Amino acid sequence: MDYTKNSQIDKLMELKLLYEQGILTKEEMESEKAKILNSSTQKVESPNNRIPSDETLESSFVSISDDNKHNRNNKIILGIATVFVVVIVAVIGFYLNKQTEPKVTDDIELAQLAGDDMNETITDAEGIDSSTSATINAKNKVEDLLKNCNWIKHDDGFQYPASFKHHQVFLDEIPADVEVYTYDSIELCYWPLLGVWSVTDEFPSQGLYLSPTETVKNITYRAESKGIASGYTNSGKIFYLKQKIMHGEGVDHSKFLVLINPPEYNKAVEKITNMIATW
Repeated sequence: MDYTKNSQIDKLMELKLLYEQGILTKEEMESEKAKILNSSTQKVESPNNRIPSDETLESSFVSISDDNKHNRNNKIILGIATVFVVVIVAVIGFYLNKQTEPKVTDDIELAQLAGDDMNETITDAEGIDSSTSATINAKNKVEDLLKNCNWIKHDDGFQYPASFKHHQVFLDEIPADVEVYTYDSIELCYWPLLGVWSVTDEFPSQGLYLSPTETVKNITYRAESKGIASGYTNSGKIFYLKQKIMHGEGVDHSKFLVLINPPEYNKAVEKITNMIATW
């Protein structure tokens, strides 16, 4: 069978590719190449019809191989560049989202202090601004103090921290005596004797004196059967109190124990609120 110059080159290149792909062994490739080169009955020596030499074919194969390597290298470089661009865009997007992300602050809630076992406590208040380091430090200091300090038992059954300052005030507006125990911005006040009005009227009510300087602004929770109430004072602090009725001969009076503290101290003073709830 006769082969033209172009067909012979095509066959030889096909053999080379089959060899490179591992389909043919070198011996098989050489054998098939010899058949192709020897299949021609006449050798045409003219420049236009000369069968290419082994050197010419090898040069063609090298050129094709170099082109393939160049294309592969270009694809690898393009892939790396694409990955790099995607990573840069993702980092920029993450940074912009962080810059525009709104700050979330939990609302401060008063405790719902109901319960049949009388172990009511103030709910943990986590709504403070974390940037106010002075407030956080003060709160932690109070919490540590109440965990580690000595407690003094009062004659009327409640307890107060020994580190709290104690003084007694007579309030003309009621009139009545009040025992005040203070630390930082926390007040524990004990009213040992109130008039008949504190039993017959709704107690406590708006405007009632809780301490010599704090009055009731509004009440957010009331459990009349337990004598427990909580709410906000005129200065924005939280109060938590318990009232006890004193049954006398024909006339009833009352006394009450109240804790007044900033809202962010709710968790720190939990030991005091537990004490008041079980008083």
